Amino acid sequence: MQVSLAGYMETDSVQPDKPSVDDKVSAEAFNDKVRPAGQSLMRDITGPQRLETELLTLRKAVEASDEVIFLTNREGIITYVNPKFTRLYGYHTDEVVGRTTPRILKSGMMTARDYERFWETLLNKQVVKRDFVNRCKDGRFVIVEGSASLILDENAEIIGFLAIQRDITLRVQAEEKIRQRNKELAALNAITTTVSQSLNLNQILNDSLDEVLQLDMFGGAAKGMLFGLDEENGRLLLIAHRGAPEDHPCLARPPQLGECLCGLAAQEGEVVISEYCREDERHSRHWPTMPDHKDICLPLKVRGEVLGVMNVRLPTTHVVVGHDVELLTSVADQIGVAIENARLFEAVSQQHERLRTLSSRLAEAEETERRRLAQELHDQVGRKLTALGINLNIIRTEVPKDGPQKVSSLLVESQELVEQTTQLIRGVMSELRPPMLDDLGLVDTLHWYGEQFASRTGISVDMKGDNLTRPLPTRIENTLFRITQESLFNVAKHAQATEVRILLESDDEIVRLIVADDGIGYSPNQLAKPGEDYGWGLLIMAERAEAVGGRCWIEPRPSQQGMQVVVEIPR
Repeated sequence: MQVSLAGYMETDSVQPDKPSVDDKVSAEAFNDKVRPAGQSLMRDITGPQRLETELLTLRKAVEASDEVIFLTNREGIITYVNPKFTRLYGYHTDEVVGRTTPRILKSGMMTARDYERFWETLLNKQVVKRDFVNRCKDGRFVIVEGSASLILDENAEIIGFLAIQRDITLRVQAEEKIRQRNKELAALNAITTTVSQSLNLNQILNDSLDEVLQLDMFGGAAKGMLFGLDEENGRLLLIAHRGAPEDHPCLARPPQLGECLCGLAAQEGEVVISEYCREDERHSRHWPTMPDHKDICLPLKVRGEVLGVMNVRLPTTHVVVGHDVELLTSVADQIGVAIENARLFEAVSQQHERLRTLSSRLAEAEETERRRLAQELHDQVGRKLTALGINLNIIRTEVPKDGPQKVSSLLVESQELVEQTTQLIRGVMSELRPPMLDDLGLVDTLHWYGEQFASRTGISVDMKGDNLTRPLPTRIENTLFRITQESLFNVAKHAQATEVRILLESDDEIVRLIVADDGIGYSPNQLAKPGEDYGWGLLIMAERAEAVGGRCWIEPRPSQQGMQVVVEIPR
């Protein structure tokens, strides 16, 4: 310790045994009555110095923070802002500190009630945490995630406010893009689901228009029309509309190519947007009760070819943004694909119907030819064989019993050959067209044919059938008989079966035929390739059923060995 008797002196002292404690020592010289003297005063300054160091460290941390931090006094005047504040909002420190309040950041995008709730929470000595939309000095809007809290003195009195904010603009924009994309995907999925539920063109377009006008982006205020394109006549055809008044001109006469907004969209193949109907020269069609509105006209295209136009009519107050148009364009593309699919389906259906008609006519021609051949065999060949047999029998009676043995033997052989040929021709006649089918009907004919099959092949046949109190049309009876013939032929040739069951049943709607065997069945590869007899046979059976509006398929027998042919034909 230094002491100066000449005057006052102050110095620091460190206690060796207490290195963490600093002392402030002061000394002063004076004279008493006896001799010169002095006095000293020692003060511990460890606490204040540590506090100063901590405050310096805290200030450096606040100024280095990547979050906006600012303080106000109890009147709301800004008393401190950190560098992040100036970087984010663009205000210099001397522009705001001691001069203004955080109201300079108000964007106008938050309601008065929002601020009321803010102060109610804060003055209840609770921390306010929420997102704010603030305005920067240059007019930009930023979104911040912020908190605000009171600064209280030792008596719990308010002396100021602390605000901490983090810029989340990019994050919110990214989240909004994700939400928007999800909405777009949901809308596209709804449209795709709608258009895939039917292949009827009118239903597709009506349902699609309903889905589009109900999109959230329109808030239930959209009206619309949907047109198909008549390329030959160069005009649009109105297919569906929602919210069009009776005096709307497009209800009586849809626009031609290039006429008004929809015709222009069809002609150019591009989206046409009109912000205000009364000032847009392209909007050439007006009507007496026409309200102020804006239009979005979207061409319905597939691979660049325009198939139609969708018009969406909106109030003038509705703001059309870029991603709305992008979504509607994607929706229009989906509708265009659905239109093309429906047209292809219609064309295929027409072709299929033509093929069915042709197949039916061929089947009828086949049956006619079978009947003609059977009749021809009966009338011409059969009668001549009968006459030949009679003549041979007469010759036998005329030849003397003691005549040449060889002649007598040849006559006997010839007569037997005539009888065999006659039986063979009768069998062919039955195969071509069993007379029983005309005389007794399908059920008895199948019974008879099953017996014939069993006698020829040794495969037992069990036939069960309804009495069919309502007679079937001839073409259906012919089809069921021919499919049974082909099924039994396949069984005999490929199945290695010992038993066949034939079931014929019907109700008011369909007739069902099942021919089931207990054989080895077919592999999927065999059924998929009509390169062998059984493949072509199955194909022929299916075509016969389709020719009369039915269907035919082959499948394993339920819970049993073998396969079964199933035929269903509408009555």
